[in-house]
Amino acid sequence: MAKPGDVVGFWSDIAGKHKFHLCICPTGKYLFLNSPKARSYPGDFHVPCSEVPLDPTPEGYSIVSCGAPMAISDAELKKLKATTKGRVSNQALKDLVAFVESLTTLSQDEKDEIVDSLAEWL
Repeated sequence: MAKPGDVVGFWSDIAGKHKFHLCICPTGKYLFLNSPKARSYPGDFHVPCSEVPLDPTPEGYSIVSCGAPMAISDAELKKLKATTKGRVSNQALKDLVAFVESLTTLSQDEKDEIVDSLAEWL
């Protein structure tokens, strides 16, 4: 089971490539972790590559997509042969909490779940 702050990777048939997700809740809630794209969204949190346990991007940062928290069970992660790549820094998680608190694109319940879960692990 992943812990909040862990970066988990697995093959996605939908995307046709290996994808990474940031665990935000010990009950199995995740946010997409992406490379920067030409178009950005209000829920995109920029995190320096030095704070993420993945190969650095040419832009020097990765994107945590806060707009669509998703539930992934431990059984599904096992089936997908998911691996934990490491942990995002505590500073990045603190910055993510502050970012999520200011978002208008998530419901208050979604924001509370993310903030409360991450705050317990900082």
